[in-house]
Amino acid sequence: MRLYKLDSAEEFAWVESATDEDSDYFHQIYGDASRRADDWVAPHFILRTTLGRQNLRIPDLHSQVTSDMFLNDRARAVIEPVAREDVEFLPLRLGDEVIWFMHVVRVIDAIDLEHTERDRSWGSIDPRRWAFREEAIPADVAVFRLPPNQRFIDPYIYTEGLVDTILDAGLTGREFQLIWDSDLDTQPFVPPF
Repeated sequence: MRLYKLDSAEEFAWVESATDEDSDYFHQIYGDASRRADDWVAPHFILRTTLGRQNLRIPDLHSQVTSDMFLNDRARAVIEPVAREDVEFLPLRLGDEVIWFMHVVRVIDAIDLEHTERDRSWGSIDPRRWAFREEAIPADVAVFRLPPNQRFIDPYIYTEGLVDTILDAGLTGREFQLIWDSDLDTQPFVPPF
């Protein structure tokens, strides 16, 4: 089993909340894995397509400063069949268009804290070498979040099956960093967030 965390690809545009109110509304679901689709009102986001003088490409998987995943319709069509039990797709307004926030609702307490090499940063845990209890992760899971009480900076964990699906479809905008491989004796070093 291989597990990954999400990274940004620098040559792509990113999204951010249009107003402080939109940001506050969106961020209220951090640490909350409950399904929100029934009472969700799509906040407004804007697309940043330039960085200095560089024009950035429009991706399938939009980035933000966080490890959250924002998707266009094409990406949602690829990911939804694989991850439908683990996530819900919440709409965000991007001008006249809609993009989707992939809200991870599956929580799995699979971290092996005793064997995870970690730093503490701003009161949160930022692992350098991850350790998981493989038996705690169901075979059918595509993505999960670590329990909020564990206070990980990057709580979303992507499985090999979902990452392979995304890469095979050629979806652009995000990269994945291997953080744990059950076949390795020494796990990969993960630089600070």
